[in-house]
This record gives sequence, structure tokens and C-alpha cells, in this order.
Amino acid sequence: MTREITLQNLPEWTWTKATPLPDSARTYSRLQDAYIKMGLMFKNNDYESFKKTVWLAMQERAVADLLGPEFYFKTTDFPDEFSKGVSGAPLPNWSDYKLKLYKDGKLARLVDKYGAPPLDYRRRDGEVYFYNCYFSLIDGKLVVTR
Repeated sequence: MTREITLQNLPEWTWTKATPLPDSARTYSRLQDAYIKMGLMFKNNDYESFKKTVWLAMQERAVADLLGPEFYFKTTDFPDEFSKGVSGAPLPNWSDYKLKLYKDGKLARLVDKYGAPPLDYRRRDGEVYFYNCYFSLIDGKLVVTR
């Protein structure tokens, strides 16, 4: 037995309209720059810049979970972490990371041999956390979309 269904009003995620990134040294370099900028946000405990940088991803995840974006962002613990103070971890050894492309190059990230990203931060108690995000090329800019 089969049944046909029709789905309506599904959200169209921003990354699905992204310009595909090629598997190239230029893409790697652009991602490296994006990770460094985000790492500086942690290092400088720059909550507003971090929130602005990840806001698109937070908005879309909120839609998927049927939540408001501000409420969803608060569930990530980032507002609390930044209010207590975070710091960036030292820059990684970039040669340990390789470029990973997904969905025909519309999503991209760097990972080490364990699948960990090159972006992490330290809480005041010294505990280290990774921030695993995906980037997409939107209007010529690398944007955190997941």
C-alpha cells in the first residue's frame, strides 16, 4: 500500500541557496580566516559579535524546533557562558585540519582526523568546548548557516 502526501509551508534553509564552494586551497583559506575571526570573538569575550555571526543559524534552528530565535539562542548556553567570561584557545596547527564539503559544496567546515573543528573556547573553570559550525557562501561572504 502506498499513500501520496503533500507537504506545504516548509522552510527553505539559507544554505540550500548558497553558492557552492570548490574543494580548493582558496576555500580552505577563507574558512581558516572565518574560524580565526570567530576564535577572536571567544578570545575577546565578544558576545555581541558572536551572536551576530551565528544569528542566521540560530534563527533557522529555532524554526525547526518551533521556538523563537532569542529563546533558542538562550538554550545554547552561549549567553550564560559569555556573561561568565570565555576565552579563546590557542590557534590550532592548521596542517591537522582538512576541508570537508557537504551538499555539493553548499556547506563546508574544517575538521581534524577525529572530526573535531578548529574552533574551541575555554570557560573560566578551564574546561574546553568545541564549537562545531558549518559555513555557506551567501552573497559572496562565508556565513555560519548550521
